[in-house]
Amino acid sequence: MYPGGDRQKVCPGLYTSLEVGSEPASGYEVAVAETAVVADTEDGRIVHYLQPPVKLAPGDKVRGSIDAERRRDHMQQHSGQHVLSAALIELYQIPTVSFHMGEEYCSIDLTTPSLTSEQVVGAEWRANEIIFENRPVTVRFVSRAEAEKLGLRKLPPAERDELRLIEIANFDLSACGGTHVTATGQIGSILLRKTETVRQGMRVEFVCGGRAVRTARRDFTALSGSAKLFSTQLADVPEQIRQTFEDVKLLRKQRDEALEIHPVSDLQIEYSLISRGPEQKIFPALAELGIGVTAYGVLSRGLLGGSKPAAKGDLRVLMPRFAGDNLNRNVKLVDALQALAEEKRVRPAQLAIAWVLAKSQSIVPVIGARTRPQLEESLAALSVQLSPEDLARIENAVPASAVAGSRYAEAHLKHLDSER
Repeated sequence: MYPGGDRQKVCPGLYTSLEVGSEPASGYEVAVAETAVVADTEDGRIVHYLQPPVKLAPGDKVRGSIDAERRRDHMQQHSGQHVLSAALIELYQIPTVSFHMGEEYCSIDLTTPSLTSEQVVGAEWRANEIIFENRPVTVRFVSRAEAEKLGLRKLPPAERDELRLIEIANFDLSACGGTHVTATGQIGSILLRKTETVRQGMRVEFVCGGRAVRTARRDFTALSGSAKLFSTQLADVPEQIRQTFEDVKLLRKQRDEALEIHPVSDLQIEYSLISRGPEQKIFPALAELGIGVTAYGVLSRGLLGGSKPAAKGDLRVLMPRFAGDNLNRNVKLVDALQALAEEKRVRPAQLAIAWVLAKSQSIVPVIGARTRPQLEESLAALSVQLSPEDLARIENAVPASAVAGSRYAEAHLKHLDSER
C-alpha cells in the first residue's frame, strides 16, 4: 500500500485483522477495514486512513493485505508505459513528456506535431516484441551524479540526491518511483487505442495486460454486433457504415428537394397516451423539419375517457383493444389514470388531453364531441397544467408497454404508413 505520486495512482489495501501480540486485541472484535486514503506527510511518514475508522492503541499489531488485482494492473500499465515510450524513442526519436493512468485507460503525451498511423502500428509492434522477449526488469538506486552519466531516457528535476531507476534489459533506463513487473512478459500485451492532438503535441491512449484483453473483448463484441446488423463480415463493417452515411446523406438531399417542390407544414396522425408509436421516429423527424402535428385519437376512441362498446353496431368491438381480455386489462390502466385525475380534480379524458398538449407545443389535438357538454369538458383540458413530474407519473401509471392489443387488426395495420 502506498500513496499516489510520481505518476503512480494510490494503491490502497485491506486490513483483515487487528491483533495485540498473537491474540485478538482486547476490548474489541477482530476488525476488517479498507484504506480510504494513503498519504505521505512532509516529514516523510506514510499515513493510512481507515474506513470505517478503527480504534487502535500503541502496540496493537495490524495485519494487512494489498489489493492484488489492482497492484498487478498498476504494474502492467506502468511498465507498459516505459516500454512504449522507449519504443517511440528508438523508432522515431519522439520523447514522452507526461503519463496519465486512469481507471479505464492510460495515455502519454508526446512532443511531436503529428503521428501517422504507420508510426502508431510500428510503436505498438515494437513494444509488444519487447514484451514477448520477456526481458528482465530490475530496480536500483543511484546518486544523481551517477544517474547523469548513465544516459537515462528522461532525467527528473533536481529534487532528490538519490534516484530509483527502472531498467528494462538492453532497452530502457529511466527514473521512476512506481511499481513494476520483474520481466516484460508479465505486462502481457500493449494495445494502442487512439491518438489526438493536444496543446503540447500528440496524446496516445493505450491499455496493457488485463485491460488490453477486456478492451479487445469489448471492441470485438461491439464490432460483431455491428457486423450482424449489416449482415457482413467484421472487416467490412467500416465500409458498410461509410456507405450507410452516404445513403442517409442522399436521402436527406432527396427529402429536402421534395419539400421544396411540395412543402409540408403539418402531419395528421393518431397519438395518445396509449398510442405512442410516433415518438420513436416520426416526431423526431418532424421536429427536425419544423413540421407540426395534428393528433387524432387522443382519447383512443373513448377508451381513456371510460367509454366502452355497448350498442350493437359499435365498430370498436372489431378493434383488438376493445376485445375480450384486452379490454379488461386496458380498463385497469384507465383506472390508474382516473386516480391521478382525481388528484388534479379533473376527469380522465381531460387529463389525457392535457398530457398530449404538454408533450409538445407543435402538437394540436383533435377532439371529437357529439354534444356541447362534451365539447366544454374537452376545452377545460386547456386549463390543466402539468409539470415534468406530472408527465412522468402519468406515463408510469399508464406505460405504453402495458397496453393490450393493437389499434387495428393486423390486416389493417399493414396499410398504415405510420406503422411501416
